[in-house]
Amino acid sequence: MINVTGRIQRLNRAIQPIGYARDDWQIFRDITLLLGGNPALKDFNSALDILTAMSTEYGALNGVSWGSIGDGGQPILETGVTIPVVEREKTRAANHTSHAYNLLIRHD
Repeated sequence: MINVTGRIQRLNRAIQPIGYARDDWQIFRDITLLLGGNPALKDFNSALDILTAMSTEYGALNGVSWGSIGDGGQPILETGVTIPVVEREKTRAANHTSHAYNLLIRHD
């Protein structure tokens, strides 16, 4: 998935699909096929298959691999969009780290 900020992220399965339930990537693949998308999609058996194909077709994904995305995602394009809650968390974390550092080095 590429979010609105231009960061590619892995979506990890929370639970094993039960019965005839399918993974999200399979549902998106099938909807894409129903809407007239590339028929070659029917041969894809995993999200990794799709990423591999996309990384050869789209310049922004050139060299991106499952491993390089990592747990936190990887920025691949600049959209100019930010997510307020993420920005607040970055600021909070930076201030917390700075505050903790000051506590360690100050000897008033």
